[in-house]
Formats: sequence, structure tokens, C-alpha cells
Amino acid sequence: MKRLFTVLILIIILSSLSFGSDDLSVFYNNQLISFESSPIILENSVLLPAIEISKLFGAQYTWDADAKLITIYRDNTFIKFSGSSYLSYVNGKSIMMDAATSIYNGILFVPIDFITNVFDINLEYDAINGVMRMTNNKRNIYKTYTDYFYKTVELPNFNINFDIPYYWEYLDEENRTFGYQSDYENVSMNVTLINNLENTTTDNYIKNLYFNFNLANPENNYFKISEKPYITSGFSGKLVVYQSKDIENKIINAHYITQADNIIYSFNFSFYKQDSEYILSTIENIINSFEIQSFAIEVADEHYVEYPKFINLKTSMKNEIYSNTQVKNSLNFSGTIDSSVKNLIAIVERNNESFTFNITVKDGYFDESIYFPFGLGKHNVSILLETDSNLAINTELVDLNSQSNLMMKFSVINISDDFIRYTIPDTNIDPNNLNLQSMAYLLTYKSLTDYAKSLDIYNYILENIKLKSENISQSSYDVYIYNEGNNLSITNFYVTLLRSLDIPSRVFRGSYFNNYHYWAEVYLNGSWYIVDPTFGILSAQKQDGKNYFIANRDDYYSNYSTVLEVTH
Repeated sequence: MKRLFTVLILIIILSSLSFGSDDLSVFYNNQLISFESSPIILENSVLLPAIEISKLFGAQYTWDADAKLITIYRDNTFIKFSGSSYLSYVNGKSIMMDAATSIYNGILFVPIDFITNVFDINLEYDAINGVMRMTNNKRNIYKTYTDYFYKTVELPNFNINFDIPYYWEYLDEENRTFGYQSDYENVSMNVTLINNLENTTTDNYIKNLYFNFNLANPENNYFKISEKPYITSGFSGKLVVYQSKDIENKIINAHYITQADNIIYSFNFSFYKQDSEYILSTIENIINSFEIQSFAIEVADEHYVEYPKFINLKTSMKNEIYSNTQVKNSLNFSGTIDSSVKNLIAIVERNNESFTFNITVKDGYFDESIYFPFGLGKHNVSILLETDSNLAINTELVDLNSQSNLMMKFSVINISDDFIRYTIPDTNIDPNNLNLQSMAYLLTYKSLTDYAKSLDIYNYILENIKLKSENISQSSYDVYIYNEGNNLSITNFYVTLLRSLDIPSRVFRGSYFNNYHYWAEVYLNGSWYIVDPTFGILSAQKQDGKNYFIANRDDYYSNYSTVLEVTH
């Protein structure tokens, strides 16, 4: 009976599934598309091959054949699909789709209505006549530059886009040549990419270009008219304009050259001399619109970005993260990664301030809290590998930072205005250490106010911790274990115990001649007060009666040539 029921289910599914539907005509930007793997029509949903549709949309992708998982990246948006599932992830956020993905002949098919909606591509589907039309909304948006209309052109293989006058057209699509030719205007622009150039600067490339240009055109004897620097997409470039010494030759040639890592991008223009003023203005608009999509991600923008090393090291997040996740001062950052990784670094930024956290990885697992210490509002987070991995980056996905250990970026919105900046972990200050937390609670459980608790811990240090003069690096936990430490480590120990009780505190350093001295500042009753546990230890030994709990600020700041905060 169970077997008969299973067969009936399969018959129902297969009857509603159309494999290799050749009756469906698919157009993208008014061009008929021929797929190697024909579309699948399931009830009212159309599924297209994931890799082919990624290439069509100019998206980067990685395909894990073993896991049947594809990650697609376009315009700062990441989509993850897996085989035979209704579940997808957009910028790390899980979303249930109306139709499931499907694996057929080892090829992953994805619901086209879902992916076009995410990538802002207009979709029109005429099921009766078997016609589907997709239009890139970005491409159809005309922009105005000094009263002229421009349209956006994308070159997916080069991973770039730029704007050209709306009436320009492809003169040679295979060689990426655009322009317009008529009795009134004759202008062309050819785009080239030169890869794998080592130790080649933009200036060197321009010199070689000029030499080769004259070598190829000896009868014209070209000379340089002008050379102008530009900065676009964060990369510097130069526009060089040449003209022939031959008076009869009225053709002007211009080359815009820019470089990203080991890739040279060259825009080569040719036009009549009488049109030079107008065309040079057009060229400047094209240059200013030029974007290298991989590098166009701005830290200040709202984003969630997984870089190639995130994917290559098989990173998986336990808690999905998406753009502008709302948090209350902290975010649990946990998941798995390749076991070769031992440590991650989290950098939290807001405006001109930044904070760095260490994320320990053990046997491929990590589980830490990332704190957002700069109050209400948006914080940007970058996750990096502490050391580079020996694993090779998947070459199917352009490495956005080939010389970097950057793994991912995302932004969060902190919705809490609690004063936590001086209560979170810092270098050699770990208020989350369970042993140190227990000690702080045991020392202060009878006290009710932050003032009394701060004094309890201060007195404990004076009575139990030995001051050593060795200039060695010690953590707060080392002081806890050995009951001794130097000036800095004892001050860190004091601040750690205070922060474990959520009492805001920080470490300062005063300089005099070639020496340094460290002390703590504690936030009590709305003000910062100086507390110096190491001078307190020395004073107790001398029995000189000096008080270093709530010390005089003027005395401290006047005794040092410079005073600097060394914790956040």
C-alpha cells in the first residue's frame, strides 16, 4: 500500500513538471536567449539553470557540486540556492520561495521570478503564448549629464559598468566597441582588459601604449596633446589625448587607463577633431560613471557582503545576518569554518571610530559576541582572517581583495543607548572570563553601589597582589592566577573586574621622559575619577598615608608630558 501511494505521488509530480520546455521563448533586454539546459515549467513557475542565468545577469557565482549549492553575487547582493529546496538566503537572511529549486541531470534550476525580484529585473511572463521577457531595470534608467541622456552598459565578463550617450550603439559587440557613425558625428569607443600584469603601473602602460601606437601608425606621427588624472570607483586613472602631426589627419585618439590590482582597464576613443570639445566632455562623463563592480562596495553603504574567502573556506553562520540587522549592543557571531583557520578578527566601525575584537576558532567552530560600543545607530563590521589560509581561492569568483584577508562585511543598527563602551572586552581585558567574573562578584556581593564595589576591588588588590617591575605582557587572567603583575597588567586586572560588573572603566597612560605610568579611570555617579591601584600598592608598603582611590586629577595630568587613553 505504501509503495502504491509513493508511485501515485510521483505520477502527480511528474505530470505537473515540464522538462526541457522548448516552447518557451525567453528574452533578456529584448534579445532572444538560447539556454544549453532548457527551462523547466512547474505548475505556474518557471525554473532556469542557475549558472546560465547568473552569467546572463552578469553575476559572479560559485558552484559547490558536492553540496549542490550555488552562491550568486550581483550589485552587493548575495543569494544562496541549494538543490530541491524552498529555502533560499538573501544576504544571509532565510526566505521561503513560492517554488522549490530542482536538480535535473546534475544541473541546478532556480525559480526565475524569485531571482529577478531580488536583482530588480523586470519580468513579464505570458504563459499562454509561452513568452518570457526580462529587462534589466538598471540598464533602462536614463541619466542626464549636462542636458544629454545616458544609458548604463554592463560588461559581465569584465565585471564593469559605465554610462554612454543614449543614442550610441554597439558597433562591434564581439570586440566591445560602442559609438555612433553618421555624416554629422563619428565617434567610437573600444573597451579592453589586460589581465595578469605584474609590476606594471598605469604610467608604464601609458608609455608603452604611446610607443606601440606610433609604431603601428608611423605615417601619422602621433604626439600627446594632454594628460589628465581622474579618480573613479576608488581607483586613479589617466586620460591621455593624442593627435597626428599630419594636418590633413583630423582624427583625435584618446585613452583612459585605470588599474585595479593586476588588471588594466583601457577605454580607447577615436573621433573627429572638429567634435573634440563635445566628445571630450562626453568622455569625462563616461569616466565619472565607470564602476568596477567588485570594488564598488563602500564601507559607508548599507550592505551584507560575503567575499571569496568566506565561500572558499566553507564558512557557515549559525545565526543568519542580513543588512542592517537590529541589535542591542551586541551580536552573537557563531558558526563553522575550515579547521585550518585558528582566529578571526572583527573590526567594528562608526564614523571615524573603530574597535577590534578577537574571535577564537577551535576545531572549525567559533562562538563569540561582537559588541557595538558607539551608541545608537549604524555600525559597520568587517570580518578578517588573522592569518592567510593556504587554500586556493575559487577562480570562478573574482577575488574582491586578492591581497587581503577580508572575509565578509555587514552593517547593524544598534537600537540601545546603554553606556557599554567601557564595559566590553579589550586587549588583555576580558570581563567575560568566568573566573574573573566570579571573583568580582565574591569581592563585592555585600556592596550595593558602584562606588563601594570599586573600593572593594581596589582594597583587595592592595592587600593581595604583588607589584613586579618586569616589563612583560600579561593578561588580567595571569594576574588572577599568580597574584602578581606589573603596572599595566595590574591596572588591566582592576579594570577587568570592574567591567565584569558593568562598571564603566578605562586605562590611561602618562609619559614622563622615557618612562610610562598607567592608571585607571572609573565612571561613578556621572563623572570619571582616577583610581591608581599600583601607586596604592606602593603607598600601602610605605605606609605614607596617601590615597590613590579617587586621586586628584590635576596632580596627575600636570606630572606627565602627555596623557593618552589606551583602552576604548
